[in-house]
Amino acid sequence: TNSYGEPILNPDWGIKNYVEGGAYLGLLPLCLALIAVLANRQIGKSANQQISSRLIDWFRHPHIPFFTLLSLFSLGCIFGTPLYALVYALPFISQSHSPFRWVFPLTLSVAILAGFGVNVLIENRKRLPDEKAGSRKPEATRNSLFVIRNLFLLNTSPSLLSVLASLAAWGGLATLIGLALSRVFFTRIEPLVERVFLSLAKAPAAFPDHRAFYSYEFKWAVLFGLLLTATGIVLRVSRCPIFVRRRPVFEFLAVGLLVLDFVTFGAGFNPAVDPALLDYTPPVVEFLQQDTSLWRYATFTPPGTTKTMNPNVGMFYDLQTVAGYDSIFSRQYADYMALIEEQDELQYNQIASFSEWSSLDSPLTDLLNVKYIITEVEIPNPKYRLVYQDEAVRVYENLGAMPRAWTLPFSAAMETDDLRGVVQDHDPRNYVILDLGMYPLDFYAPQPGAATGQQVTRYTGNEVEVDAQVTEPSWLILADTYFPGWKAFVRPRGGGQDAEQQVLIYRVNGNFRGVLLKEPGAWTVRFKYSPDSVKVGAFITFIAGMMILFLAGLYLWRFFYREEDDASTVRRVAKNSIAPIILNLFNRAIDLAFAALMARVLGPVGNGQYAIAIAIFAWFDILTNFGLDVYLMREVARDKEQARRLFANTTVLRLLLVGAAAPLLVLFLWGWQAFVGPLAAETAWAVVLLYAGLLPGSVANGLASLFRACEKHEYPAAIQTATTIIKVTLGVLVLVGGMGVIGLAGASILTNVATLTILALLARRLIWPNLPRAQRSSAIRHSLFAIRTMLTEGWPLMASLLLQMLFPGINVLLLQHWQGDAVVGWYDAARKWVDALNIIPAFFTFALFPVMSRQAAEDRAALARSYRLSVK
Repeated sequence: TNSYGEPILNPDWGIKNYVEGGAYLGLLPLCLALIAVLANRQIGKSANQQISSRLIDWFRHPHIPFFTLLSLFSLGCIFGTPLYALVYALPFISQSHSPFRWVFPLTLSVAILAGFGVNVLIENRKRLPDEKAGSRKPEATRNSLFVIRNLFLLNTSPSLLSVLASLAAWGGLATLIGLALSRVFFTRIEPLVERVFLSLAKAPAAFPDHRAFYSYEFKWAVLFGLLLTATGIVLRVSRCPIFVRRRPVFEFLAVGLLVLDFVTFGAGFNPAVDPALLDYTPPVVEFLQQDTSLWRYATFTPPGTTKTMNPNVGMFYDLQTVAGYDSIFSRQYADYMALIEEQDELQYNQIASFSEWSSLDSPLTDLLNVKYIITEVEIPNPKYRLVYQDEAVRVYENLGAMPRAWTLPFSAAMETDDLRGVVQDHDPRNYVILDLGMYPLDFYAPQPGAATGQQVTRYTGNEVEVDAQVTEPSWLILADTYFPGWKAFVRPRGGGQDAEQQVLIYRVNGNFRGVLLKEPGAWTVRFKYSPDSVKVGAFITFIAGMMILFLAGLYLWRFFYREEDDASTVRRVAKNSIAPIILNLFNRAIDLAFAALMARVLGPVGNGQYAIAIAIFAWFDILTNFGLDVYLMREVARDKEQARRLFANTTVLRLLLVGAAAPLLVLFLWGWQAFVGPLAAETAWAVVLLYAGLLPGSVANGLASLFRACEKHEYPAAIQTATTIIKVTLGVLVLVGGMGVIGLAGASILTNVATLTILALLARRLIWPNLPRAQRSSAIRHSLFAIRTMLTEGWPLMASLLLQMLFPGINVLLLQHWQGDAVVGWYDAARKWVDALNIIPAFFTFALFPVMSRQAAEDRAALARSYRLSVK
């Protein structure tokens, strides 16, 4: 029994501490965090530096000021200081009104600050030799005062670290000595212990008397003293030049102390319940589970009753309820429930149980498909029938409950922006109340209708199917919450999903999902939850994982390959083929994932429009490139003395070709629109924007060819991976922003600019310094002749590539003309899988090309050998 004579039923005492409030930071992390905050980071500066200058230096640190202030703010919220008022004033943190939630940012901040504290310890160790030399004092200085100071500071020079280590070590010892004395002289301090015991909240209810309280807390105080002493020892040892296997010994001591500290706190702290309770089913639940139809229950807890069936209990038994306990629920549903009765538990993340008698007779309760009411009191209302009763609760059946799905005539619809006012005058069970502006006609004269229940044939969390039979245009209402991401499909009853047509979902009566059945007959309506947010989130997760793999690959590449000037031809070819192949397989995986997301978001029509734009753009890309990529790679590989001149000339020619081909593009689009068949406006604008991206894109292609000519294929391949990630990231932002096909084309301009920027910076660092400078007069004299030569030698290369692209491009345009954009979208989605496999031959050829170009100019016999070997 406790001090009041009552039985002690629980082994714990104190305020709620088994949720977020049950946190422990550890003594060593707290000391390390304090060191991080107070330490002077500027090692070369004097400790006597002006305070204002030191504060300025402290605030200039990129992390410590923020996490220090966050820690202090979190503490202020936890302990109820006036700072806590800001939590109610600031937006977007209404779910953080509970003080113990601020344990999360507090623990995060202390952990990060403790990491910076470890860095301070490591920096201090670098100065140990200087301090040791400076600590040698003449014999005359070793007086009693010096000895006392040296003893207090544990034989180390004065500093923040030594003072904190000493305070921890001596403080822990003082705690242990004080505890021993308190035990010896307990009779003298007993009145003080009793006063403390009586002043602590709930302590008298948890312990028989103050002696039991003292005995219980004594062991925890001893543990505190021991851990505090150990913390001081670890901090002191951090200044000692003692190593274990070339690592400072304090690191091992710190890890061991942390483990010991957290284990002594956590062992036995968390509550445990007999798992046999999981197998127990209350009798009232067994009764409710006998009804296998679709229904919901609600609890009725007027003043004087207990918490009958807490909001999250029904989920454990697969029972659906109208209440809820969740940190995130929709405002829409909370507003709907507030129409029935005031929701006074939102601050506790709960949709409250009914507590007012009027709620039981509300038609809004009936709309929720509430078939059963669980309560401890008698309900005399005539529409409720007692169906179950035991010693704890009663269950009443709501005879007026609406079915899970029902239909109303089309004429029963109306729209409003004041649902609260409308339901006061109209029975929502007989009307379809839509949001303002959602009524499908320009005028309406709502007439009440009689609801007809319809059969739900399939019901899961993400998909619901309803069979509806109607004799006139009608509304089908499903008594499930409306939320963006739900889609509805209608098909004749008995038909397959290939006969479905997607229809608009309306929000009905402020919360429910409704669709309009425009024709009489027997229909199957399928509701499916397929939000773009889930697809985008999955894709972002995929991209994050691919970025980690890419960065890890770049890191490991340095260990597996070293650049050597005298590397063999076979080794260079292997490097220049294997690295691009692997990276481009990587790129294709990202592109395929993005293509799947793009197809889902844009749909077949949007995907087809973009595929048409890409096909047209590809022709003009090849035309303006004019084979200059291959030409530049071949000529520079033959003679690097001319690399700067060739790059300049090809770049000028690229820009001239882009300008010259622009009128041809305009003429092509005009001719196709006028004489063949109109393209969608989105397609035409996408082509224009893609073509605009040729200005930076074409120059970037020239730089990539320069890298390949210098047999550094891995660089453009790695940059292509980086820009692929940039491209799909911009694409996701475009799709989420609803900018569609035109936005994707516009994003390609930014992608090409990013590619050009990265290639230019790397070329300036890795390629340009190693290229011989051409004579300026010679470059000017030969530029016009060189352009003529490039056109002459480049057009066969351009024609070859253009012929390769004509077939798939013409296919796309013919499909669009005869079958429409949607069919092109399906065709393009299937073709991407085939194109993804066409990697290895192309990149192997590119890897061989510089070598064979040089051999063609210098050693024809070696060229023949390389050709035969590559074919094999």
